[in-house]
Amino acid sequence: MPKVTIGLAAGRRAPDGTLSTDILVNDVEGADRSPGFHQIGYDERSSDTPVPTFGYFVGPAERIIGTVDGRQVDARVARWSRDKQVVIFWFDPATLTPGERLDGIVARDRGGRRL
Repeated sequence: MPKVTIGLAAGRRAPDGTLSTDILVNDVEGADRSPGFHQIGYDERSSDTPVPTFGYFVGPAERIIGTVDGRQVDARVARWSRDKQVVIFWFDPATLTPGERLDGIVARDRGGRRL
């Protein structure tokens, strides 16, 4: 894909230091830096070590909020060091069960405005 240069991977580090990928997500059409939400990774398999739901948003988001059955769930966020417009987010497995699908997701800026 000529306009796709970002991919996110969730995985784990083994005791010997090797990395393994559990889930890989990236855009399959369009441009990976277009404003808004992009692919969201869900844990599709049950395992002893589940993978949190994660993804990224392009824009001035300070807060990402998902909804499940009417309940709001805040994501943790971090800006990508190479492009501060790319906001990576993930949901703590204690507040959103890995693999549970979001009914909705919104991003809010510093002033609380919906993006």
